[in-house]
Amino acid sequence: MNLFKKKTDDETEVPVKEEKHYLSGKEVRAIAKENNKVMRELEKYKNRKAEESEFVTEMKDPANILEVENLHSYFFTDQGVVKAVNGVTFNVPQGATVGIVGESGCGKSVTSMSVMRLLQGPQGQIVEGGIRFKSFDFKLGEDGKPIPIWEDDENGQPIFDPVYVKKGKEPVWEDDENGQPVYVPVLKKTGTEPDWAEDENGQPIFDPVYEKKGMEPVWDDDENGDPVYETVYVKKGMEPVWDDDENGNPVYEPVMKKTGTEPVWWTDEKGEPILYPVLGKNGKPIFDENGAPVREFKQRSDNKGRKMTRPVLEPKLDENGNPVTERRQKRDERGKKVFKPVLEPKLDENGDPVTERRQKKDEKGKKVFKPVLEPKFDENGDPVTERRQRTDGKGKKLFKPVYEPVLGEDGQPLTERRQKVDEKGRKLFKPLLVAKLDKEGNPVTERRQKRDEYGTKLYEMEEKVFDIAKMPIKEMYRLRGRQIAMIFQEPMTSLNPVFTIGNQLDEVTLLHVPGATAEEAKKRSIEMLNLVGIAMPERVYKSYPHELSGGMRQRVMIAMALEGNPRLIIADEPTTALDVTIQAQILDLLRGLKDRINGSILLITHDLGVIAEMADFVVVMYAGRIIEQGTASEIFHDPKHPYTIGLQKSKPTMDSKSESLFNIPGNVPNPVNMPNYCYFRERCSGCNQKCYGDYPEMVQVSPTHWVACHLYGEDTEKNAKENVDEY
Repeated sequence: MNLFKKKTDDETEVPVKEEKHYLSGKEVRAIAKENNKVMRELEKYKNRKAEESEFVTEMKDPANILEVENLHSYFFTDQGVVKAVNGVTFNVPQGATVGIVGESGCGKSVTSMSVMRLLQGPQGQIVEGGIRFKSFDFKLGEDGKPIPIWEDDENGQPIFDPVYVKKGKEPVWEDDENGQPVYVPVLKKTGTEPDWAEDENGQPIFDPVYEKKGMEPVWDDDENGDPVYETVYVKKGMEPVWDDDENGNPVYEPVMKKTGTEPVWWTDEKGEPILYPVLGKNGKPIFDENGAPVREFKQRSDNKGRKMTRPVLEPKLDENGNPVTERRQKRDERGKKVFKPVLEPKLDENGDPVTERRQKKDEKGKKVFKPVLEPKFDENGDPVTERRQRTDGKGKKLFKPVYEPVLGEDGQPLTERRQKVDEKGRKLFKPLLVAKLDKEGNPVTERRQKRDEYGTKLYEMEEKVFDIAKMPIKEMYRLRGRQIAMIFQEPMTSLNPVFTIGNQLDEVTLLHVPGATAEEAKKRSIEMLNLVGIAMPERVYKSYPHELSGGMRQRVMIAMALEGNPRLIIADEPTTALDVTIQAQILDLLRGLKDRINGSILLITHDLGVIAEMADFVVVMYAGRIIEQGTASEIFHDPKHPYTIGLQKSKPTMDSKSESLFNIPGNVPNPVNMPNYCYFRERCSGCNQKCYGDYPEMVQVSPTHWVACHLYGEDTEKNAKENVDEY
C-alpha cells in the first residue's frame, strides 16, 4: 500500500500518502518543458552580440587577478536542476596559487569550466553571479586593429625597412663550418645495379645456389611438433543430405505426382494473371456486342518462342487415402538435390584401419606443397654460391641507380653547389623575396615594429577587467588560450592523436598573436618545450602524442598553456594520471613557472598533499558550495569545518595508530533540487538543532579565514572544537 498511519495531537491515527521516490512521465515532461524554456533564454543570452561596455567592469580588490562572486552554474536535466556550483565566492590574488579541494562531485571542476566558459550547453549554464578577470588586452586603434610598438634608433628617429614581395622560391644552400659554399660533382644516371647486402663489417654476404628437384607435401604437426596421422577413407557411393528444422529434427514433406500441365500466364506484381486486349488482323482491338474490348490471358514464351507450361501437381495418396510423405532433402542454389559421399575407413590385410600423415591445406581446402631444393654443384663438385641481394618487404630484389660524373668541354668533372635536404632527402627551398617598388621605381619602405625574444611582433597593451559570466561566448576567444590557459588531467585525451606536437603548439601562437608567422610560432613552441624541461625539443616538436610518455605529454600540455603567456593558469588535477615520481616533477615545474611568468595558478585537486605543497590559499568545496576558505596554514593547522577536519583525518600518515583508514560516514546528498539547509548535516558528528534551519552563512574567524557552519558564530564559536571531537 502507498499509505501509512500518522498520529495527530489527540493520538488519532489518520492515513497519509507515502512520499514518492520517483518521477512520473507527466512530471518528467513538465520538468523538461520548463528546462527547455530556461535553456533557450540562457543560450540566446550567451550567443548574443554585445558591446564591450556590457561586460567591462572593475575589480573590487586591485590586488586580485580573478574574483568569483556568487557563481551559480546549473545543469538542466529531465530529473530536475543539478546545482553543481551554488553560490561560490572566492578570489585569486596576483602571483598566488589558490587550491580548490573536495570530494568528487563537489563542483570544483565545474567551477574551473565556468571560468573558462567551457560548460557543455545547452544543459550546462551559468545562471547567476560574476567572474571578474583582470586581462592585459591588445590596445586597439581607430581602425579597430591592435596598435604596433614601433622601433626607433638611438636618436629617437623611426626606423624604416624595405618592403619585400615573394617572387617564387630559391634553393637553401649548404655551407661548411667557415661559412663557405660546399660544391659537389654533377652526376648523371646511367643505369641500375643490384643493392648488395653486407654483414656488420661491411663484407659481402654469399648464399648457396639451390635448384628445384620437384615438389613435396607440407606436413601438419601438433603443438609439440610431432606428426599428425589421420584415417584413410574410401568412397562407397553417395547419400542424400537431409534437411532438419531448428531443433535438429527431420523435416517431412508430401510426395507430389504430376497429373498434367497448365499454361504459364503473364502476371502482375501480386501474381495475378493480366488480361490483355485481343487484336484483329489489322492490329486493332476487337470489341464485343456491348462495345467493350475483348480481353484474354497471355501465355509466356521462352527464348525460342515456345509457349511455356508448368506441371500440375497433386498430393500422392496411399491405400487409405492419406497423403504420402517423404523426408526433405537439401537443395543447392539452382534447386538441385544435394548429395554427399559415403566414406568408409580403408582396412589393411589384417582388418586394421589404414592411416596416413596429415598434409596442410590452404583456405580453399587444397593440399599444400613446397619445392624440393638441392644445392647446385659446379664441375669440381663444390657448392655454387651467389652474392646476396637486398629485398623489400614483399621479397622483391632491390636495385640502386648508377651515377657517373658529368664532364665539361675540357674533360674535367662539372661541379654544383650543394643544396640542403630534409630528413626524407627532399631538397629545401625558401621564398625568393624581391624589393617592392612604387610607380616611380623607388623601393617601398615600412616602419620597423619591435619584436620579442621569439621574433613575434609586439603591440601596445592595456589593462581591462572583463566579467566573464556576462561575455558573449565568441568574445571568450580574446581570453581563452592567451590570457587564461587550462591544463587538463588526462593529456592523452586532450592532445589530438592525428597531429604532431608542433602543429598543436603552433596553433596557439598563430591564433592569438596578430601577424605571427609559421617560423615565429615554431621558434616559440620549441622554446616553450625547452622551458618545461623536455630534452631534445626539436625531436618532440615533430613527434605524435602516442610517441611520448605520460609525463612528457603533460609537460607538452603545460608548454601549450604557457604558449600564449597567460596571466592565469587553471590546472584541473594535472597529476591524477601520473605516477608519484612524475607527479613531483610536474608540481616542481608548475611552482617554478609561476614565478618565471609572474602569473597565478588556480589548482583543482582532491589531493590534500598537493594542496599543502603548492597552494597559498585553499578553498574547500562540498556539494557545490564553499564550506571553508583561508590560507594554507590556516586550513591545515587550524581547520574549522567538520568536513575539512574529516578530509585531513582520511589522509594516511606515518604516525597514525589506527589499523584502518578514517572515512567520513554517509554519502553526498542528491544534487537534484538541493534544499536550503546544511548539506553536510547527515554526515556531521557536531550536528545540532541549528543545522535543521537555513543554510549557514559564511563566518569570518580571522582576517583571511572564513567558514560556513552553524558551529561558528557569536554564541557557538567557543564550543565548536568540542562538538567535533569525534573526528
